[in-house]
Amino acid sequence: MLPGLREVYEVFVRAAGELPALPAALPAEVWVSAQLGTLESAAPHAEGRRAALGDLVTSLRA
Repeated sequence: MLPGLREVYEVFVRAAGELPALPAALPAEVWVSAQLGTLESAAPHAEGRRAALGDLVTSLRA
């Protein structure tokens, strides 16, 4: 939906490589929450945030 953010999504995908090294589920949840908070704070409005989140999930699945 937001192809201009493709590079941003790639950064999130690369950073997600840190998740398997975390010692438990709670630190992983905190890590993911922090990443999503970063994405949310950069969104210009709710619709843009939803579109970016959807794109990010699609990128992470790939």
